[in-house]
Amino acid sequence: MKISIKRYIGNVFFDILPSSSYWLKRHIARWMGVQVSSEVKLNIGCKFYGEGPIIIEDDTWVGPNVFFYTARDSGIFIGKNCDIAPDVRFVCGSHNIGNRERRAGAGTAGDIQVLDGCWVGFGSKIFPSLIGNASIIAAGSVVLENIDSNTLAGGVPAKRIREL
Repeated sequence: MKISIKRYIGNVFFDILPSSSYWLKRHIARWMGVQVSSEVKLNIGCKFYGEGPIIIEDDTWVGPNVFFYTARDSGIFIGKNCDIAPDVRFVCGSHNIGNRERRAGAGTAGDIQVLDGCWVGFGSKIFPSLIGNASIIAAGSVVLENIDSNTLAGGVPAKRIREL
């Protein structure tokens, strides 16, 4: 069965299983082709789209209604000991600007990496970038470029606020 079909079916279960059934959600996520380590906590409403790889490492908490959008050749990596707040979106793909007949031009995609110990605040949107170890992304931020380790970043687009 194609991975995108498995992800579609698995997403249905993520809408109905209670948040406390972490072990079952890890099992379903693995069936969907998502690499989740032990002690990953996936909450209700998480969604996994596309055919790209998704890796979530040990002791990471993924809040309710977090969506992962991959592209065939681009994926998402979340390191150890991370906290992903509710309603965060990880989006690997976009478009170049097209001509006047169709402004969404040729598709583009890139990898997203959130390294160990990070906290991504409520409602943030993460596009292809690398977020360094032990960084914080403030709630509602839009990450469009790399964020250094031990940095508090926020805003639209997200910029360095201060070193931690």
